[in-house]
Amino acid sequence: YEVYRGTSPGGEKVKIGDSGVKTGYTDSTAGSSGTFYYTVRAQNSQGFGPQSNEVAPPVVALPPPETACTAPGLTKLTDASGDGIIAGSDLKSLQIAQPYQTTGVNWLTFTINTDPGQAVQPLGSAWFVSMKKVNGATTTYKGVRMVWNGATPTFESYTPSPNSSGTVDGRFVAAGSQKPAASGSYAPPYDKIVITVNAADLGLSDGSLINGFVSGVSQPANPTNTGANASTLYDQMPNSLAYTGGYTVDSQACRPNTPPTAAMSAVPTSGTAPLLVSFDGSASTDSDTATPADTIASYTFDFGDGTSSGAQSSPSVSHTYATGGSYTASLTVTDSRGAVSTNSAQATIAAAPPQPDLDVTNLVPSNNQAKQGDKITFTATIKNVGQGSADVSNTEFILDGTTVLGTPNTSSLAPGSETLVSVQWQTTSRTPKGNHKVVATADINKAVAESDEGNNAMEITIFLQGNKTR
Repeated sequence: YEVYRGTSPGGEKVKIGDSGVKTGYTDSTAGSSGTFYYTVRAQNSQGFGPQSNEVAPPVVALPPPETACTAPGLTKLTDASGDGIIAGSDLKSLQIAQPYQTTGVNWLTFTINTDPGQAVQPLGSAWFVSMKKVNGATTTYKGVRMVWNGATPTFESYTPSPNSSGTVDGRFVAAGSQKPAASGSYAPPYDKIVITVNAADLGLSDGSLINGFVSGVSQPANPTNTGANASTLYDQMPNSLAYTGGYTVDSQACRPNTPPTAAMSAVPTSGTAPLLVSFDGSASTDSDTATPADTIASYTFDFGDGTSSGAQSSPSVSHTYATGGSYTASLTVTDSRGAVSTNSAQATIAAAPPQPDLDVTNLVPSNNQAKQGDKITFTATIKNVGQGSADVSNTEFILDGTTVLGTPNTSSLAPGSETLVSVQWQTTSRTPKGNHKVVATADINKAVAESDEGNNAMEITIFLQGNKTR
């Protein structure tokens, strides 16, 4: 059979599956809301027949996935219905749960599901679960049961003893091995036996493996004689009484895991790019302090500029912001059991754009032997020693502190680049002999915002005597 689905009457265009030769089909892909329409087409050796009539069954939510963390827990055994003898003896399934306990005690809860039973069961009858444990060459058995020794049931753990053939199926109890269960219930409609025991009473601890289960309902032929040949089975799971399934005791598997809390500091949070910032997440915490306490296993710093540290074990890291801008850095931490922080741990980093720095790195005259009346050329080397580009500016040459020889344009300069600018001084016969000071100052008009405004000038002294300059 082919099954087709649509979202409107007559719109069954999507083939969603084949049921094979089965006459039933469960659609688990339709979604949880809306109305869905279905038709079916059959196939035999001659080909496909016409599509069937249309149906629009109600959408039924899928059951939540089973978990050992919440009773009734994980299904370990199942049995077909209709093979019980007395009311409540038709076994349907066995489930086991181990909810987390803050006390550190491993409580195991066993649920035996049956058909509806009766308030009082026959004297001596018992609903039991037997467990097999294999440790190397040694196999041992433990069990839990509800037994009727009177008008009310007793819930207990016990050690099963062999039957007449020498095998252990859980029906028979080793004398003196019984221990009261922590709790037990058998309530209307009497279709569920719930037994909670301390795992230690079953010889189990963290990491212990149960290698198989069987379950049954037994009735002694004579309640006062419960020897190996004195019990009848009303029903059993599995029917073969072969131990099947398994479970590992783990007190931490269902332990709640509260997300850790990230905390981050950054120093500095402002400055000029390239800006080196140190981040520290060592103040991050985890509130799950019960033994064994959770710890912060990894730190992931997102620097807000498209890069991150990746997951790292160290709580600190440094990062350089190469360009100017405002960046929101954040920290995410993961604890030792995999929970990830959800809180906001952020710092805003304000990185000013990289600034240029114009410096006069050299200043030379053109002629050290000039005569009075000659023309002298002064050439200055202007270099951008900063990290940012410098726009066009002017360089001033001033003689003896008062006479401006010129303010030539200085071209734009990329970081690390330099250029030459020059002016000329036309001396005359009246030019005083002796020392003369020439100062070249870059960016005289402060047109360029520099990282250091105090290194823009260079001074030289020339000596004019007669017709020579030295």
